[in-house]
Amino acid sequence: MPKASKYHNSCGTGVAAYLSRSKGLVKTVLGVVFLAWLLNPASATAALVSPALYDVVVGWLTSADPQVTGYHIWYGTAPGNYSNNILLGNVTSVTITGLAAGVTYYFVVTAYNATGAESAASSEVSFVPGIPFAQFNGLAGGSATLTLTGLIGHTYEIQATEDLSTWYVIGTATLGVDGTARFTDTNANKYTKQFYRTHDTSL
Repeated sequence: MPKASKYHNSCGTGVAAYLSRSKGLVKTVLGVVFLAWLLNPASATAALVSPALYDVVVGWLTSADPQVTGYHIWYGTAPGNYSNNILLGNVTSVTITGLAAGVTYYFVVTAYNATGAESAASSEVSFVPGIPFAQFNGLAGGSATLTLTGLIGHTYEIQATEDLSTWYVIGTATLGVDGTARFTDTNANKYTKQFYRTHDTSL
């Protein structure tokens, strides 16, 4: 099990030192870069009969070392402790499935060569699937549209205020199997200013 580099800018040095002891593999990886996070259920059926599971796409920078033949991703639910791993070929991203909502996951990546020599780990990054948030999409015909993202199947109150002191419930939305829902405030044009927040009523 690899140990994550404490600092991002020390990762390259650690990799080179480790690989020089592994018969000449040098200038390998890098820090982990997350290309995109996709909030998807494992399947529509599973989301209906069990707690929702999420997928995530993890991406990283390509090594410049021609001896690198593949990458190894490690992840777990505690910093520096990676109970899961996936051995990959010479690719720069992987989709990891079956992640539980609200759980913090920690990820590192290593590189390896044809003999199996493996680099030190990249710097560690973390992600929590299913964190709710609302995106304001602007006004259309005097209405405000919000896109809600959060826990699949949960119902959220949409609350609004003019003064950030007194909040009113103006509607609800239940998130579908893709973890999103849209809500339109048709009365938004009645106010000179309006603020919004959400509350998970399923917790």
